[in-house]
Amino acid sequence: MESFWPEELSEIKPFETPKNILDEQNSFLMKLTKGMVYTSTESADPTGFNMDHLDFCYNYNIIGKFLDGYRFNVMTFAHRVDIYPMILDVDEDIANELGIEAYDIQIKDEKDFKKFLKSVFASKKINNVIRSIVSLSK
Repeated sequence: MESFWPEELSEIKPFETPKNILDEQNSFLMKLTKGMVYTSTESADPTGFNMDHLDFCYNYNIIGKFLDGYRFNVMTFAHRVDIYPMILDVDEDIANELGIEAYDIQIKDEKDFKKFLKSVFASKKINNVIRSIVSLSK
């Protein structure tokens, strides 16, 4: 029997997903904080988003190694299987600091997502949360 699938499928190279990007950033944060602060990207429920047929949803949290049970939710993001565009909600203080809406932020591609993350990670709110977690952990 003849295959109807395109031959180029055998040459597919995976690309970075939002979860992979965030997981990679975790290793950088752990190095900067000597392991005292880390992040987690955990599955979540996508029902709160204004986008149909979302297949994947995650909470992105900052966690202190020595602060049992404490999690600071930076953002919740969701996407379909084809990933972009994706949608996210970010902490309201971070949104106010960046001058953006906190809810239903549309991210069009990987470049847009990385640019967004850089601004979030550089925010005063994130830096204050990390500083506080380190101080409370000593």
